[in-house]
Amino acid sequence: MEKKNNFMPMLLYSIKEKRNWVLLSTVIIFLTTLVIPYILRADQEAFIMFGIVELFILVFINCLVDNSFLHNESKLAYYRSKPVPLRNQIIINIATNAVFMVYLLVLIVLSVVFQGLNPEILEVFKMLIPWLLAIILLSSLSSILSGNTLMAGAMTIFNFCLPLIILLVTMFVFTILENIVIGFSADVLNDYFIDNVYRLDYLYFTRYVDNESIDLIYLLLLPIILIFISLLINKFIKRRKNENTGFIVFSGFKYFVAVLACLIIPAAFSISLSRYTSIASRLIISALLAVLSYYIIIAFIEKSFRISKSSIKVFLVSMVLFTAVTGSTVAIANQYKNLVPNPQDVRMAYVGNQ
Repeated sequence: MEKKNNFMPMLLYSIKEKRNWVLLSTVIIFLTTLVIPYILRADQEAFIMFGIVELFILVFINCLVDNSFLHNESKLAYYRSKPVPLRNQIIINIATNAVFMVYLLVLIVLSVVFQGLNPEILEVFKMLIPWLLAIILLSSLSSILSGNTLMAGAMTIFNFCLPLIILLVTMFVFTILENIVIGFSADVLNDYFIDNVYRLDYLYFTRYVDNESIDLIYLLLLPIILIFISLLINKFIKRRKNENTGFIVFSGFKYFVAVLACLIIPAAFSISLSRYTSIASRLIISALLAVLSYYIIIAFIEKSFRISKSSIKVFLVSMVLFTAVTGSTVAIANQYKNLVPNPQDVRMAYVGNQ
């Protein structure tokens, strides 16, 4: 009972401690969205959008600062000595950041009202609020998983962009498929994948910006995403140890990040030059870029230019799995390269160089 009774006083204390940060944020938002456009007689809506970007950055920085105690051994030991469990301290930080987020959103609304702007500009809130809530939770998760605040910031961005990274890797596979199997187009495959299978417009709530009303999918998907991240926070905070400060806390997550991140540059290279270089050249260069990227990432994370044997094993196994998945996709698609469909079954056609 004592721990439960301590929660609200600590939450209120945490909010009061932010009065200077709140004052600074208020000045920044009002200067950007009210004072500067009034003096310049400029496009107020453009400055409102700039204020929204500032809001996003302020919330992000605030989250990282609040969770920075996880990356300092003495501070972490101090928080562990408190009667409130470490998990509750994380919850207090999340709640405080949520209150701070709401306050900044109200400032944006007031700026819109004071200037008599079209309220349709606030349609972006239907996307912005889920993004902010996700960032608040992901910054806490990333701070738990990582060993320093700078890494936590990078991990937050990585985790937020993870669906986009997966899409980029998928597009990489499609470009390989396009060049090996006659009759397949990477553009057509990618469009179909995004429009019918991998609905990022729902996942990132971008479809709701252009006057799309909030529907049942929105009301179900948002809490599912937030609950999923919260469960991960609860799981990993229990496994986090004091002596892990200063390093990546979980080796599995370290390798997961390194393997996916090392595919970003090769995938981007292969996609951008898919129509200008041969498939053999792109595969060789992509493999070299993947090896180099993985080495740099692991060396940075492990703070050593001599990477461990386990890191090498993880990379080799991951590349074998990636090659196997890509090869299986090509093998399956190869069965249809000489297939001629019935005319009535053709809904669209692609004219390409193969």
